[in-house]
Amino acid sequence: MAEEKNKYKTTVTIYGQQYTIVGDDPPEHVRKVAKALTEKMKEHKSLNPYLNTTRLAVLTAVNLVMKT
Repeated sequence: MAEEKNKYKTTVTIYGQQYTIVGDDPPEHVRKVAKALTEKMKEHKSLNPYLNTTRLAVLTAVNLVMKT
């Protein structure tokens, strides 16, 4: 029988919006990721002040994925 993993439910704020994340990662890790994502979004916003939040989020995601 497969061993069941604990699921964590963590509420974080990313770029001023609150999200509840459910998954296998511990809350400390999820909070660290949320903080890093917010910082990246702020960096991109400072370079592209005309972007709305949706476009900013997509631009940030694309940039992060391209670095992996």
